[in-house]
Parts: sequence; C-alpha cells; structure tokens
Amino acid sequence: MDLADDLDLSEILRSPLDEPERSGPWWPLLAGLVLGALAVIGGYAVAAGDEAPVSASPTTSAEAPSAPVDLAELPFPPGYEPLSDVVAAKPVSATRVGDELFISVTTVFRRGFDAQGVSLGGGSWVLETATGESLPSRGVVTDIGLEGVVSVVFPYPGDVGLARLILVERWERDGRDGSVTVPVVEATGERTDVPAIDLGGGVALEVTRLELTERSGSVDWRLAGSSLGGDVAVFVRASQDGQDLAGYFPSGGFFFGEQVVRPITEGTVQLSRDQGLSGELSDATDLVIEATATLLTSFPADLSFDVSELPVSGG
Repeated sequence: MDLADDLDLSEILRSPLDEPERSGPWWPLLAGLVLGALAVIGGYAVAAGDEAPVSASPTTSAEAPSAPVDLAELPFPPGYEPLSDVVAAKPVSATRVGDELFISVTTVFRRGFDAQGVSLGGGSWVLETATGESLPSRGVVTDIGLEGVVSVVFPYPGDVGLARLILVERWERDGRDGSVTVPVVEATGERTDVPAIDLGGGVALEVTRLELTERSGSVDWRLAGSSLGGDVAVFVRASQDGQDLAGYFPSGGFFFGEQVVRPITEGTVQLSRDQGLSGELSDATDLVIEATATLLTSFPADLSFDVSELPVSGG
C-alpha cells in the first residue's frame, strides 16, 4: 500500500509527537513487549545511528550509476515502514510458544527526535494467513528491559504460512496510581469493604474483594470510568502506627518489568508476601492498598506489513 496516499499518518500519533527534526541517532521506541523470558523469541533488531553508507545495486552499462545511499541522511533505517512522521516499524521474527504465536516488531523514532516522555502502548492487530484466515491479536506484552521491541500475541494458526500483519487500532498508555488506607478488622481472611481508589481523571479502581493469608493474597478489581481499561498492579502493606509489618506484591514477573497490555476493565491480582518484612500480621492496625494502573486510549490506525517471508521458529 502507498502509505503517503492512503493514510493520514499525522493523525495516528498526533501531538505531542509532532516536533521539529533535530540532529542525532535513531532512538528505539520505549515499548518493549515480551512474555516470560523473551530470550526465547529471537530477532530483536534495534536500529542504531552509526551505519556505514550502502551502495546501490550494480547497474548495467546502459544505466547511469547510482550514488551511494548515505544512511545518515535517511529519517528511518532501511526496511522500516513509517507509522507517522516520527515513528517507523518492521516485523523481525515469529516464534511459536505452545498454542500461541509471537510476532516481534521493532520500532524506532525518526533520527533526531527527542522521545523523552513518549510511551506508546501497542495496539490491536490482525494476522492474515496464507489460507485467508484472519486472526485478531490476544494482546501485547511489554518489558522495560527491551526497548524498541513489540511482540504481538496471536493464537497459533498451524503450519499454514503467514501473509500479512495489520495494525487496525493504536493504543496510547497513561500511567495512573493511587492508594487507600483501611483499618484492620481481621488480620487474615476476606473483605469486601475496601473503598474505591481514585486514579484521577474520573477513573477509579474498585476493589471488589481482598483476601490475605500469612503467605499470599489476592485482589479482585474493576476499573470504573475507563471504557478500554488497561493493566493493573496492586500492592498491600500491613502497618502499625506507620511502621510496616508485612507487605504483599503482585506474583509473577512484575519486578522484571514484564507487563501484559490488553484492554480489560476487571481482573484478579495474585499476591505474594514480601519476605523482607517479618512482622506479625496479627499486630497490624491498618492496611494500605496501593494501585498502579496503565490505562489505554485507542486511536484508529491502518498499517499493513508483508510477513509471508517471515520464518516461524519454536514449537
């Protein structure tokens, strides 16, 4: 497709991205996407700015010789398709993990663009197979340690061959946080009387159920005031007179920076007890429930990649 003719890409990423060009290298987009140990999903190519000039293909005697292409003059690395004036992308690998297929896409900012403070949250994708089947994405997964990589998750279509990867909706992420303190009624057990946590902008996290044991816990939550939803992490601290006696944090890969990005408005967070706090939970007088939410806002997009030559690895 001719992106310049068919897409109004200036609307895809809107301001604040529309800044004048400045000198400098290509900078990877801060949107690393992964599930578990992303080392099993190979092919992460993050573009760098110090590339040597590349000569054009050899010409016949009837053709005038082409001048070498200096990559320092290009806004994006070769092979990257622009999503807007400042961001471009390129699918680089496909890996099967069980019954799911991860397609990794690298993203780069235009040479010289100051990306500080800009965070893009993936989007809704469709994978078309060689047999004509269209598979909607199940979500994307981020990892703060892998800048510039987008891994989009699909159901594994079988050995049918891939055709096209299509971005149909772009998401922007908006980080919010808040907390609430409640008195301890019973040190352990289930409670449903936790007040909603104000996340700002008319959005609140409703804690519909909180359960703690000596070793673990869980929190059922629902987002109010956010139509698309997002990802939620919940932390719980048990304290006495301001002194923390016990703490609970989300189980899984939270501290490794992994984050599933998908449009959900309710869910459950499983908690593990912090072994660094060895106070008696029965002595606690207050519970502090802290929530961190990554809210999603959607914008239309229309971008297509040919992935028919992308090999599938894994199993």
